[in-house]
Amino acid sequence: MRQRRLIPLVSLLLFCLACGCSGTVETGSGEAGNLPRLSAVGLPRTGSAPSRYTFRESPGVVEEAQAKAPTEMMVYEVIRGAPTRDTAGELAERLGRTISESRYKGLLSTSTDGRQYTVTLGGEDTEADLGDLDVTVLDNGNYLLSFRVPPPKSTDQAPPDDEALAQAEEFLDRTGLLPEGCELLGVQEGDYIEYTDPDREGIQKQVISKSVVYTCYRDGIQDGAFTVRVNGGGVHGVLRNMRNTKPLASYPILSPSEAVAALKAGDGVIGGPLSADKTIEATIEAVDLEYYEGAAAWGLDTVQPVYRLSGSVEGHSRGFTAWVPAVRPEYLAEGEATAKPVGRGG
Repeated sequence: MRQRRLIPLVSLLLFCLACGCSGTVETGSGEAGNLPRLSAVGLPRTGSAPSRYTFRESPGVVEEAQAKAPTEMMVYEVIRGAPTRDTAGELAERLGRTISESRYKGLLSTSTDGRQYTVTLGGEDTEADLGDLDVTVLDNGNYLLSFRVPPPKSTDQAPPDDEALAQAEEFLDRTGLLPEGCELLGVQEGDYIEYTDPDREGIQKQVISKSVVYTCYRDGIQDGAFTVRVNGGGVHGVLRNMRNTKPLASYPILSPSEAVAALKAGDGVIGGPLSADKTIEATIEAVDLEYYEGAAAWGLDTVQPVYRLSGSVEGHSRGFTAWVPAVRPEYLAEGEATAKPVGRGG
């Protein structure tokens, strides 16, 4: 007999992690000028450590990145505003849901903690056939929309990529939710079920939904994600993870070669294969700049650039991805923790 459990999409799990602030601004000047000092960006704890890896670079990778990398990048300050029932109601209306007058009067006018507001719509509020809708809005402009769906069945199958994309595009055309300037990044596996089958060896995996992911750009650099989740019944979730911001100041950043050297020295974080008893050999095949948003609910006060280094791992089909803060260390406050946990609050 098959035994099954639902494995949700990691990015949506991270949405509601509780954490302290990171990426904050301190009063005072950076050592090299009159710029405010920043706390280091809160990178996730991934379980892997750069010190367990040895790295080499593919020919020309660092030189290519060096040729197009800027010497300074803008750091953005997050704009906050306490989420309210009106904020949630406006999102619901974009989906064709209207909060009834009696329900509206019974809702709290604003978030009790000033950071997050959640309302569930259904029953007397709507005759729509999409099921109950959970709307969660955050003080940083991010939000999660989740249509409640029946528990997954053994016959559930994720739609093909082209079908998932078509449904996501129709949904976004109808609701106008996609932020201006965002572009399609790709279609990825979303939720899946793990199960055992007596006729097959090991744990089996069945994908039951797809994630259609869009990204926006700041100053030509990738920033954040807007994700539409699609299963056999259509769109069943939306996650915006791109904060409302305003420019803070332009900061000098590491060069790609300095970022590679920092990774080799054990700075930053890395996600990839683990080994308890031997060093892992990896090849850096790409060095890219991006703005780091972390999880949607993390209390970041600034959005900062990071280097994303990725490549292959010898003896493994799975590669690695590493992140190194891009702002030069002399502009960062001392003693700041750089890691945020993945999978639990902290």
